[in-house]
Amino acid sequence: MEGCVNNPLCVLQTMHFDHGGKGGWTLVVGKGHDADLIDALEGRVLIVGHCAIDELSARLIKRLGRENVYLSGECNDLCATVEAMFHLMKVNPAFYTPLNPISTGIAMLMAKLNGSTSKVPHPLSHIFKRV
Repeated sequence: MEGCVNNPLCVLQTMHFDHGGKGGWTLVVGKGHDADLIDALEGRVLIVGHCAIDELSARLIKRLGRENVYLSGECNDLCATVEAMFHLMKVNPAFYTPLNPISTGIAMLMAKLNGSTSKVPHPLSHIFKRV
């Protein structure tokens, strides 16, 4: 299976089993979806990858509203996927790393001070929808 399937499933599994993440939303990846199944979706939906976004995002946003559709557009944009799942599953990013939250914050600050341009999930992404 491709990364656009395996990476979100891995994140989903660790957030649920290791961090008590909540369900009640739908993950959509890939292309060639059955229109009847897509039209039956309700609630919040995370669309991962440009193939699925190109095919489905406008249709789902029109029907469900932008506030209920999360988009992780680049291939394997783990930052956007994780940010969406933090919000959808109500998992606090401060407790997702194996370090304590203070050590995590210091490491992030030091990386930025040293010029890092890496994409990192926002520390409050479990509260605010960002994607």
